[in-house]
Amino acid sequence: MTNEMYEKMYNEAPYVAELGEVNMFFQATLAKVLTKLPESVSKFALERCVFTSMPMGAAGVTREAILPERAMVDPHKFYLIIVDEVLSRLHEHRGRISRGERARRSIQRLEHVFAHEIAHACMKKDAYLALPEDVEAEADRLVAEWGFVAPKEL
Repeated sequence: MTNEMYEKMYNEAPYVAELGEVNMFFQATLAKVLTKLPESVSKFALERCVFTSMPMGAAGVTREAILPERAMVDPHKFYLIIVDEVLSRLHEHRGRISRGERARRSIQRLEHVFAHEIAHACMKKDAYLALPEDVEAEADRLVAEWGFVAPKEL
């Protein structure tokens, strides 16, 4: 990954946060994931996905949506990818940034969650409308094909 490619992804990644609450760790990790994906998948994610984070109790979820103001001009579906904001704090320990194995695994987990949810969007399926085993297995297969390794639990 070149610095130029990373900066492009960091600046172009459609990450939405509450006003004044930009999570730079999430944004940086998302940019890293986008640079690791196959070019066509990265392009799809930049054009058709919007990312955000909030506390939710599941690592991530992908929802299909059509933006009303664009529906008449561009009727393609968009995908809202929500990642649990708790994942952005797993690399911290007592308020300080961990630098060892814990930090590496937490970053790897967040990368995997982003890639997994992008896989759901690429399949153009809502994970809750199909049999979860089939959808989850296919998302995991794509993530592995793209070179992301599922981390051990923290």
